[in-house]
Amino acid sequence: MPDYKKLYLSLFNDVSDVIKKLQKVQQESEERYLSSCEEEGDETQKCVPFTLHNSSQK
Repeated sequence: MPDYKKLYLSLFNDVSDVIKKLQKVQQESEERYLSSCEEEGDETQKCVPFTLHNSSQK
């Protein structure tokens, strides 16, 4: 009989790792977006403002 607890915990850990990776990629993308807006100088009004998500969860 399969060890369902072990399988579940392994799945949970893998999913948690993927979520952390996605959060990191999202944050890096938001930072690149904000940096590109700053580089444009006077045209920063063309960049749509938004708040960083999950910035408190690291």
